[in-house]
Amino acid sequence: MNIALVAVGEVDQKVIKILKEELSKVFRGQIGVGKGVSEPHYAFNKKRNQYLSTKILNALMNEKEYSPFEKCWGLLTMICMSRN
Repeated sequence: MNIALVAVGEVDQKVIKILKEELSKVFRGQIGVGKGVSEPHYAFNKKRNQYLSTKILNALMNEKEYSPFEKCWGLLTMICMSRN
């Protein structure tokens, strides 16, 4: 399985490195690290006081950089989001 890890906002590079190493052991496929994106203000829902992961992940999947990957995982601080 090929997975792209993408920092959404400020994410510690050490965390990304560890995730990449550990996920490589579990999934035995290519784990890539994409260029990070700025905080997705467009996806913030004020009523719920949270980001809408679907909006963020849809935006990431529309980027050509991630098209070779089967999955794209957005990393937002310590919260992981995944879209199958």
